[in-house]
Amino acid sequence: MLLLLPVFTLAQENLKIHQFTKSDFEADSQFWAMCEGNDGTLFFGNNDGVLVYDGEHWHKVVLPNNSSVRSLAKGQGGQGISGFPRGRKCSVTMFDRC
Repeated sequence: MLLLLPVFTLAQENLKIHQFTKSDFEADSQFWAMCEGNDGTLFFGNNDGVLVYDGEHWHKVVLPNNSSVRSLAKGQGGQGISGFPRGRKCSVTMFDRC
């Protein structure tokens, strides 16, 4: 049994976990939704709008009236991400990278 132990430990992935602070993304710290674009870009619904993270940089998309975004959805065929501002029935669409 001890001879198999190194095999099992080599199979483990070394995951890197990075914790971001509010100063990293320069927006409110409360997140409501998350959606991933086809290229791996991450979109986050936030009290300050939509935060876009490409793996290196954060970008904030401010919506009309400084609306918060409580839900996100990927468009048909993955063409874009729709953010749904709180209290509204309309959507704001961001195509590819903002």
